[in-house]
Order: sequence, then C-alpha cells, then structure tokens
Amino acid sequence: MDLKVSPDHPRMVRPLTLTLHITDDHAQPVTDADVNGALTMKEMNMGTTQVKFAPKSNGDYEAAMKNMDMSGAWSLAVDATQGPVHAKKSFEFAVYD
Repeated sequence: MDLKVSPDHPRMVRPLTLTLHITDDHAQPVTDADVNGALTMKEMNMGTTQVKFAPKSNGDYEAAMKNMDMSGAWSLAVDATQGPVHAKKSFEFAVYD
C-alpha cells in the first residue's frame, strides 16, 4: 500500500487529494476493495476525520478533501478489505500554512 498526497506541498485552506495504490503479495493491483481511512492530527487532538476512498483503476483508490483544519503533521490510518483479505497501514504527511 502506497500513499500519494496531491499537491506535493498541501496547504491548509486548499483542496487536496489522497491516492492509495494497493497491490497484493505478488505486486498485482488490488481492485474492488473496501478502503477507509481515519485522519488525525499528530500534535493536537482535533478529533478523527473518517475518509472513504473510492476505487479508480489499476489498484488506485482516491479521496478528495475540501481542506485541512490545521497545518502540521497528520496521520492517516488505512483499513482495506477485499473478501477475506484485510490489510492496515499508517501514513504520515505534512500540511503547510
């Protein structure tokens, strides 16, 4: 599971897109998975924002955020399920003023 945040230098009051690329143990794209995330700020308790990822193509899943509440370090805990297979992974990224 890999995460790409767009734009590369996300800003607090601007939209951003979170794109996950998910592959299986044989590096093949995983399609039709149910993918959810929990977004939290690392330095301050801002609560948890639930994020639902929509399938795109070739193992890619995308979630658009209108904006971020605050600049700083954020953590995204991802939970992906496809049938009996379940995977979890955490990512960190920064949001700028």
